[in-house]
Amino acid sequence: MKRTYLKRESKSERSKLIKKCDDIFRKIIRLRDNMTCQRTGKKDNLQVAHFFTRSILSLRWDEENACLLQRGIHYYWAHVKHEEFRDFWISRIGKERFEMLKIKSRFIMTLPTYQLKNIKLALEMRLKELCKKENEKL
Repeated sequence: MKRTYLKRESKSERSKLIKKCDDIFRKIIRLRDNMTCQRTGKKDNLQVAHFFTRSILSLRWDEENACLLQRGIHYYWAHVKHEEFRDFWISRIGKERFEMLKIKSRFIMTLPTYQLKNIKLALEMRLKELCKKENEKL
């Protein structure tokens, strides 16, 4: 008897858009933070760290919810010393803006494809703006 295998579906347009937005956002944070860990000032083993999880789409691409940290610091702070991590975040963006992030984090939402396309366009515009500033420095 011959086996039949289900053909694996290709990624949906939605998941491709999310990945593209993530890639653009990563570039934005790297440029904005000058490829430097925001805690140590070092420039190696960098990751984009989010205070509120990326699964909260309302904050996934919010610049106030992300910064560059070295890999070890990111994991240790975010998962072991969360209170220190929170204090660091408040020192970066201020108590009022941090409270706004907390409020936004309570809104669980799904984003339709058309909204993801708009987010992608906005991220592309922000990346161009940062690239232009970077070129002006040189």
